[in-house]
Amino acid sequence: MKRAILIQLLLLISGGLIAQFTVTGTVTDETGLSAIGAAVIVKGTTIGTVTDVNGKYNISCPGADATLIFFLIGIQ
Repeated sequence: MKRAILIQLLLLISGGLIAQFTVTGTVTDETGLSAIGAAVIVKGTTIGTVTDVNGKYNISCPGADATLIFFLIGIQ
């Protein structure tokens, strides 16, 4: 019984260590128009996505302290 509880506890802890967070949002320009096709990348990784026709995105981040980088060619 103690062994089963220990195994469950270890699985719970290890699951928390590799937790991912889904971040959603909308990218707009300075006038409030949707930024279609803007790249959204998790800094220091190869994880990325592109905004849809409404400027919306969903991205899975490896941790709560991840930094997102946004860019769109033609907008500075």
